[in-house]
Amino acid sequence: MSFAHKKITLFQLLFVSVIVAFLASAQAVPHLGDRNFFNDEFYHVEAAQGMLKTGELVQWDFTHNAPRTTDDGDELTYTRSWVYTMQVVAAVQVFGFSEWSARLPSVVWYVLLMMTLSCALLIFTRRLWIALGTTACVLMMTQLIFYAQFVRMYAMVITLSLWGALAAYALLRTVLTPVLLR
Repeated sequence: MSFAHKKITLFQLLFVSVIVAFLASAQAVPHLGDRNFFNDEFYHVEAAQGMLKTGELVQWDFTHNAPRTTDDGDELTYTRSWVYTMQVVAAVQVFGFSEWSARLPSVVWYVLLMMTLSCALLIFTRRLWIALGTTACVLMMTQLIFYAQFVRMYAMVITLSLWGALAAYALLRTVLTPVLLR
């Protein structure tokens, strides 16, 4: 059987996905709540708390236990990347308010990213050891681990971008293959 015609089985995809999900989770979940919120994490954390308290994406002032306001008395909203903020809200509702729960959505997206990457590599190369080996190397990237544990939507955007690229590839391949084989 030639390299080009080697089929990837559902079992292989599931096998790779389970292994990678375990490794990515084992790497990103420990110490998730060990450090305090910092820098831009406060935008999502405050907006999530504001959503829980008021039903709107307003920045919450934890010191005064009220929405943050401008000098004119208007409530400060944070609607940028609201999709991700709503994921933080859901995690906080389920697990309670903590650094761990606020960072959990990012870790879930990171695990999905690693699973997608490994499955894409398996499909493109048709070699299990290349898919697992390359994914293992990516799993050791310290900066990526940092972003996986950061209350921002970086892991989500990277994952969705990869899904979009794979969808575009599949569409182009479906459309162009019959044209090129004429």
